Amino acid sequence: MPKKKIEIITLPNSFNLEQHIAQYPPEQHGFRSNLKFSKEKVYYFLGLISSIAARNPDIVTEDGFTPIFQKKVRDSIKDIKDYIDYLINTGVIIRNGRYVVGKKSYGYKWATQYSLSRFSVKIIECRYADEVTELFAQQYATYPYLFYWYQQNRLMIDDAAEDYAFQLYQYKMNDPTKESWDLNNKDERKNPESQYRSAILNIGKIKNGIHEAHIDFNVGRLHSAFTGLGKKYRRFVTYGRERLVGIDVKNSQPYMTCLILDREFWSENSSLPLNFKTLPDFIRAAIVEVFFILKDNFNNFEENDFAEYKNLVSSGRFYEKIVEIVSGVGRTITRDEAKILMFYTIYSSNRPSQDPFLKQMKKIFVELFPKVAELFQIIKREFKDYKEIDEEFNTQHNRLALLLQSIESQIILHKCCKRIWIEGNQQVPVFTIHDNIVTTVGNEAFVRRVMEEELERYIGLNPALSPSEIWE
Repeated sequence: MPKKKIEIITLPNSFNLEQHIAQYPPEQHGFRSNLKFSKEKVYYFLGLISSIAARNPDIVTEDGFTPIFQKKVRDSIKDIKDYIDYLINTGVIIRNGRYVVGKKSYGYKWATQYSLSRFSVKIIECRYADEVTELFAQQYATYPYLFYWYQQNRLMIDDAAEDYAFQLYQYKMNDPTKESWDLNNKDERKNPESQYRSAILNIGKIKNGIHEAHIDFNVGRLHSAFTGLGKKYRRFVTYGRERLVGIDVKNSQPYMTCLILDREFWSENSSLPLNFKTLPDFIRAAIVEVFFILKDNFNNFEENDFAEYKNLVSSGRFYEKIVEIVSGVGRTITRDEAKILMFYTIYSSNRPSQDPFLKQMKKIFVELFPKVAELFQIIKREFKDYKEIDEEFNTQHNRLALLLQSIESQIILHKCCKRIWIEGNQQVPVFTIHDNIVTTVGNEAFVRRVMEEELERYIGLNPALSPSEIWE
């Protein structure tokens, strides 16, 4: 018999599965499977609506639907379609009608009668759940400087976080202008309901010590319930009842790009401590198509071509400076729009956007930093020979984002945190949120010094770090 595993899911307080099944017998409401009806499968699918959005906040859009790749679910649950039909037919969930074979999955969300309710977490035994602890056990042994603090089970979150999450949800849903709604990295509004469920899920995981900490196999970033917790909720978190303080890198994405603007980074005999050849194999494999093109094209670049860009980055006010520069040529953008400009420049393909705003943003970047933009375009170049692979894995235009996130992970996780572990005699707690290192109050000066020294050593440029932010 398959081993039972633990799954933590979010459910509306107004939903009771046993009562629902009694009121709507499955065989009378769309359940056509010849297998016995399983509550476990129902819980698992309903849990995906929150867990997928919690793992990837930028898939959350204004309509609130969570895309679920049904084929992947069917690999574990062959008759999942019958359960989905039952849940739709009995008014539990809604499915959108947008499905494109191989490109766009159906999206799902709770029906209105449930979505406006408060949500809570429920821990269930579920054979279909991912067993994160077993899957990443080797990581815990290999990188104690990253996972030891999670394993101590002293990370706590105040009960008030759940009340705050619901109040914030209600406030945003009652905002007719939607001005209070957050934006994703595509400048799309995030549905507050999806954000609320994600917050409740991560809060519940931390409360129950189910941190699910692991390093991904994509860019080497560390993910956990803590990293998935929104910034607004960090003040509710403590470690061993001690307050936490965070230090992050200002304009982190532009800052990390400064390393790849150095031709020595791409040299086969590079003397830099962090270069293309020292990156993990899976990152080098993703970039290898453009490696030799970049080496040749660096002959067209001069150091001065990148000087203004690097000066702006090192100031720590990159986005503010962009606003000023754009204003000087008769245009007006906000700091948030300047940040979107940078994210879009890094994450989007070279193909022109159909969105007028994003199209304008890219045009502004090219005008301000033509040689930087040219280098980025080379890295994101798409090759026809790889078109079919790209459609399946979406890797070609993502090269730049993968490269920068891998560089960030190498420095923050395996240089800074490892050094803190060693020099701090394994007494300085650290948790990372990508470019942000979190520690307990009293250790921030030590952590800041290590970050400054390691980032300058590997990027070759003084970092601008944010003032230590005590969460209280």
